[in-house]
Amino acid sequence: MDLLLDTSAVLLFLEDSKRLPASIKATIQSADHQCFVSIASAWEIAIKAAIGKLSIGYRVEPGLRLALMSNGIEVLPVTWEDIGRVEMLPRHHGDPFDRLLIVQAMRLGLHAVTPDEAWDDYGVSRLWV
Repeated sequence: MDLLLDTSAVLLFLEDSKRLPASIKATIQSADHQCFVSIASAWEIAIKAAIGKLSIGYRVEPGLRLALMSNGIEVLPVTWEDIGRVEMLPRHHGDPFDRLLIVQAMRLGLHAVTPDEAWDDYGVSRLWV
């Protein structure tokens, strides 16, 4: 199963947070699953770190990139197709970063790792238990 970790999921995973359900952590770490993070999540993390809304203890570049690589998590680029699909996506969810991630999960058939129930309105398979 291929997984797309949303921004909160990847941060909780990298922090080894107790707020990340143990079953989700095990799924992410399993060799049976390929995990992806959108470059849009890295952008969101960088923005929030720069304005003081998030403290991660390292620079996004190279820190986040190296942390993802060392955990075998691949980074998805944002494509023109993704942007076009965001434009057409129903407005069930207002967060621009999540809207892009939803489109990527839909386009690539990825299972989303997110606590955000609003993703369910798009029919994206979501893991969070």
